[in-house]
Amino acid sequence: MTNHDKQGSVTKSLPATLAPGDIPPVWHSSHGGYRTPPYYLGWRLTYDQLSRLLDPENDVRIEVIDFLRKYILPRWERLGYDQKLSPDVEPGMILGPMTYSRRDREVIVFAFSNMSKATIAASQDPKAKLIIEATRDSLNLPDELAGGLGWHTYFPRPGLDRAMNDLGQKEWVGQ
Repeated sequence: MTNHDKQGSVTKSLPATLAPGDIPPVWHSSHGGYRTPPYYLGWRLTYDQLSRLLDPENDVRIEVIDFLRKYILPRWERLGYDQKLSPDVEPGMILGPMTYSRRDREVIVFAFSNMSKATIAASQDPKAKLIIEATRDSLNLPDELAGGLGWHTYFPRPGLDRAMNDLGQKEWVGQ
C-alpha cells in the first residue's frame, strides 16, 4: 500500500502478511512514517479449517477459548512437548473473536509476536523452530496448510483489515 505523508512524499506501509524469514519491526515502532501493527508468527486459518483439524468427527462450531483449552493443550501434552521443550513453553496462542459468526471467520494460531524486541529475538532463537513444529503437530496441520506459516496482522472481519489499515495509516502518519 502506498500513501502520502504530510510533506507529500510517498511512503510504503507494511503488508498484512510477511514471510517467516522477514522479521517485522517491533510493534508500534515507526516504519516509513507509519506505526508498525502487531504481527503474529503462525497460521491464519478459518474457524472451519481449525475445527476440522482439531475435531474431524464432529461438525460443531468450537469457541475460540475451547480450541486451546480442550484441544491443543491436551494434544501438546499427549505428544510429549510439555516434557521435550520444558514446562514454561506453550503451544502458541489463538487470536480471534470469542465466538464464531458469519462475519468473523478467521483466527490466527501463533507462537511468537512482534510485541517487543525480546519476543522477536525469541522467534529467531534455534529453539523457535522446535516450538513452531510442535505447534504445527498439536494443530494436526497438513502440509498444504503448514505452508501458510508467516507473520500475520489480525483484523477479525474479512475486508476490515484493509479498512483498518487505511484508517490506521492515516492516523499514524507523522506520529
